[in-house]
Amino acid sequence: MKERNGLRTHSTINVRGLVALLPSSPIFHSHFPEHPFYLRLMHEADQKKQAQQWHQQVRGWQSELATWHTDLMFLQRMADIYGLKLHLPAERARLSDLNTRVRQFLDAVTALGHDGLRTHEEQVRKVAEDRLLLRDRELPYRHTEHTDRMDDLRLNYRALRDALYTTVEHLRQL
Repeated sequence: MKERNGLRTHSTINVRGLVALLPSSPIFHSHFPEHPFYLRLMHEADQKKQAQQWHQQVRGWQSELATWHTDLMFLQRMADIYGLKLHLPAERARLSDLNTRVRQFLDAVTALGHDGLRTHEEQVRKVAEDRLLLRDRELPYRHTEHTDRMDDLRLNYRALRDALYTTVEHLRQL
């Protein structure tokens, strides 16, 4: 072993030793934990992992929105069919108001699904596929906004679904 400029070097070339000196190897990290190259590499790997998790979450949201749309359309159709039995104007008005709320919710779900989530999903997918590094500092904030919006929509969906289900059961008993 020779020493040059304060660094120990081997006189023979060992392939395993060269691999150990690559900045991406764990041995490199154990010897140079604060090396800027290693820190940047780890940061990019963390970003990619985070983007993959976000991508899976957004795809789950898109699936959830499609399920909500189908469920609410089915329950609304059932309410319309059983609503033909109603004779009192007050009951018909209540059913009409519920249908209006459902339509407004479905419009909001469609707008979010087609515009907001599709664009967000494409951006996150590009980051996850390594075609784009996470240079957009707004992306985490947009993802948080979408998370909050989905939580609000989830609460509204459950309330509408329960109201529609209760209405259908009540109308079915008539």
